[in-house]
Amino acid sequence: MTLLGSMPFKTSPSGPRELRISKKDEIVALYVRGYWLTRFIAETQPALLRELLSARHGRRELEDKIAAACGVSRQQFWNDVDRMLLAWPRDGHSQAGAGR
Repeated sequence: MTLLGSMPFKTSPSGPRELRISKKDEIVALYVRGYWLTRFIAETQPALLRELLSARHGRRELEDKIAAACGVSRQQFWNDVDRMLLAWPRDGHSQAGAGR
């Protein structure tokens, strides 16, 4: 989780940045963010996770749905996601929307 606080970029993983295989730290950071974001959704909004996994969605549609569930715009989501995940109580008793 400490890696999330030091991530150097605050954009969508498939946004305008180019991910290079030689930048292993960035690849690991994106993996860590994806893992904790998926776990957050699974524990706080399982119905949303089922919806997201039930059909193919475009990147923007996915981002819009996840951001709306977190109570922010898609543009603001990538600025806030790491802070939100770090603030989220991972005790197995979290409530929907926790960490906002």
